[in-house]
Amino acid sequence: MTEGIFDAVMNIPPYSMVNMNVQERSPMKDPEEEVPPPDDDMQQEEAEQEPDEIPEDIPSSGLDAILDPNDETNTMWREYVDKPKTPLPVFDGFIAVELSAEPIPFHFVRTDAVEWDPQQAHAMAMNSARIACDSADIFRGRAKPARIERRMTPACLRRLENASQLLVDHMRRDARLHARIGILPVIMGSISGWLVNPRKFDCVVMLRIGAERMCCNMVFERMGTVWKCSYSDIG
Repeated sequence: MTEGIFDAVMNIPPYSMVNMNVQERSPMKDPEEEVPPPDDDMQQEEAEQEPDEIPEDIPSSGLDAILDPNDETNTMWREYVDKPKTPLPVFDGFIAVELSAEPIPFHFVRTDAVEWDPQQAHAMAMNSARIACDSADIFRGRAKPARIERRMTPACLRRLENASQLLVDHMRRDARLHARIGILPVIMGSISGWLVNPRKFDCVVMLRIGAERMCCNMVFERMGTVWKCSYSDIG
């Protein structure tokens, strides 16, 4: 029995001679190689597509909508656009006041064609300075409204009196507010004005009461031969 098994084992051919029916494996493929190539027709259609163009019938919103370089009828528009810019007439000067150690500068601009000279500008600066200081004194209860009733319209003077009553009542209850704006004199800083038309003049006068800085906005209207203040706002 033992000899038969031994003979069977010895009759097995060596490993190198065994016919191994091993199935040959194919190498791994790249996933990108499995993607089909793009269609040539699709590429051709995309190449034939042109970018969107703005229709010519849509008008432009710029200056070329008014001025056509090839049109000879735009002479009037071109003269207006290409017209040289001329600066507005300006009047600069100084006025002397009692409580200021330095002259007070003023700067007036004329915005219309009315004729003005430096003497008129200086007189208007003096008038604006007086009314601004008087308005501030009336506003805080240190002057009577009758002081400027000839240089201010009745409606403007009435509004100034109403504002003065409110501020004076408030200062009676607040001693600190009274000490801030109710005791020290008014000192001017500068005056800026605009001659809007021959019968209207706007100006701003910078004021200082102690450490408090204020401004007085005023509107003057020419009534006959006199300039009267029709609006006065202090803040």
